Amino acid sequence: MRDDLCAVTEEDLAAFSNRGSVNRAAKEVADDKLTCQLAEAADGAVHAEWSDGWKIDIPGGKTLRESRCSCLAIGICRHIVRTVLHYQRTHRVTRSSAPWDPGAISDAELEKHLPRAALESARKLFEAGVLAELVRSAKPLARLHGLSCNVRFRVPGDIRYAAADCAPAVAPTMAAVAVWAFRRLPAETVAGFVVTGQPTPAPSAALDAIDAAAQTWFTHGLAGAPPHLDADLRRLESACRDAQLTWPAENVAAFGEELARYAAHDALFSPERMIETVGELLGRVDAIRAGTGAVPQPLVRGSADDRTIELGTTRLVGLGCGVRVRRRSARLVAYLQDLDSGAVSVMTRDFADEPDDKEPRPFARLGDVPFTQGVGLAQVGRSQMLLAKAKRTAAGVIAIGRSRCTLTPQGYAWEQLREPVLVDDFDELRARLAALPPACLRPRRAAESFHVLAVAGAEQAYFDEARQRIVATVNDAEGRTATLTHPYHGRAHDGFELLLSRLAHDQVRMVAGHVALTHAGLAIEPTMVVFEVDGKRTAVQPWVDRAPEEIRGAKGVEGDVAREPVAAYFGELQDSLAGLLQVGLNRSDDAVARRLHEAARNGEALGLARLPDRVNRLANELDAKLRDVRWQPAAAALLACELSVLMRLAQDLA
Repeated sequence: MRDDLCAVTEEDLAAFSNRGSVNRAAKEVADDKLTCQLAEAADGAVHAEWSDGWKIDIPGGKTLRESRCSCLAIGICRHIVRTVLHYQRTHRVTRSSAPWDPGAISDAELEKHLPRAALESARKLFEAGVLAELVRSAKPLARLHGLSCNVRFRVPGDIRYAAADCAPAVAPTMAAVAVWAFRRLPAETVAGFVVTGQPTPAPSAALDAIDAAAQTWFTHGLAGAPPHLDADLRRLESACRDAQLTWPAENVAAFGEELARYAAHDALFSPERMIETVGELLGRVDAIRAGTGAVPQPLVRGSADDRTIELGTTRLVGLGCGVRVRRRSARLVAYLQDLDSGAVSVMTRDFADEPDDKEPRPFARLGDVPFTQGVGLAQVGRSQMLLAKAKRTAAGVIAIGRSRCTLTPQGYAWEQLREPVLVDDFDELRARLAALPPACLRPRRAAESFHVLAVAGAEQAYFDEARQRIVATVNDAEGRTATLTHPYHGRAHDGFELLLSRLAHDQVRMVAGHVALTHAGLAIEPTMVVFEVDGKRTAVQPWVDRAPEEIRGAKGVEGDVAREPVAAYFGELQDSLAGLLQVGLNRSDDAVARRLHEAARNGEALGLARLPDRVNRLANELDAKLRDVRWQPAAAALLACELSVLMRLAQDLA
């Protein structure tokens, strides 16, 4: 049998041809209205004659792309597609889901099928330095960070079927780089990172400056910040960028934004977000200085490609609108994929809670507040957009400004979305997530954990009264499962009820949202769920959609839902550190020390060991301040910095 014809799936054929041709060909084969006579030669050539007159030749020793059809169409036509599907049906093909290793493809095979110039270029790239994120699966994937390319190996052992989502001229080069990267991935590892080239030394001066600045922030606090702190932050950000520390520079810039909000008494100021920023910044500093290789340095530092860029004419498809709820504010985030590059970007807007309002505005109302062209972010999240000109920051945030854009409805044919955002193999995604470092040591892109899961259906959808959330199990085409969860919030009551009702009655096809690997397995918190009824697709954005009157119920409860004890403890400790950062060690009093002692006791009661010890040591330092007139804040500032790092890590690992 032809191994390549047996290995390709309908998704592969859609990539070679188009989804419409594959769907029509699959229907023609399944209907049995057409007959086909297959003839196979000793060299592997396949000849097919169909009862409707079309003749197809698939040459031996050649790829499917070199097939010929009597219809004389350019490329892989519908008749070739249905011939492959008929071939698989005739030979009763059963595909293996076992992972395989592209690193086993020999250099002799590469030299046989790839141009010499491509191999020479690949060798230079590989030796200069490449960061590759690799997953061994039934169809292995290599993400070449910095080269903006993903390579998918569709047929085991056959480099000719390696598909790279880049310019065709450089695709052979990227395929060779991916093969060599897989060879460096340990044999016992399913997924992981490979870094080539010479290691970059840690920029000690910039890292020391960050450490000193953070200790100063805790010492003086925002209330006692010197007037030149703004200028100091700009110089520190510039020093980070000069040292090619892109993501630490973004952390410093984010701290500066929060400081400006604090100084302006802006309702959008968030002390919790500020302590998160400091913890992430210092965590990155520790990882860069240690340089153990456990976390790839380009992920922690960033690269020259992580910068603000000018976008020309860009086609975007909306993947839903989510909400990030803070204590006194909410941020609406619309997610969109660039159909040309595959990058997922966001459009955001912050809304402060109005102090005069007895009840904060529902998120559906916030989603309708005009953002661009007179439409809100809720409409952006469910539409297609043609953007004439804009900027996209390193974090993936699109700033439209006065740019012109056109919004049109979409049909939610998300099978055409680009990898690796689109996922149809849950096991592959699970392996990739297991190999990732904590989020605070990864790129600061707003959509870094965002994916679209292609699902065969949902089951066991119910309302979890104890945790006040929707829970459902979604399955991929092979029966592998993931958990869909959506929390109840009084300001998103309608969308919650609408999602729960439709999960119980309609067929789920796609789920877009942030994905995480939890102790219970793969979990996704949706921004949009796509349903299909009688061949027509519609979608629900549970955070910002309104529900028809007939399905509005009273499933949720108003007010805050009680958090699990460990999560509640981390929140309590985060509040204490945020308060300390606002007041400063120099102005702290015995009330701050008592609160920290209580936090330490609560941590010990939960069974935590090392974290409460550090909290106690910080509280003891503050006690000593009240007794010793010669007290110096250096030790306490260092402890506060360590705790902020641990708290940020706890957010990602809890």
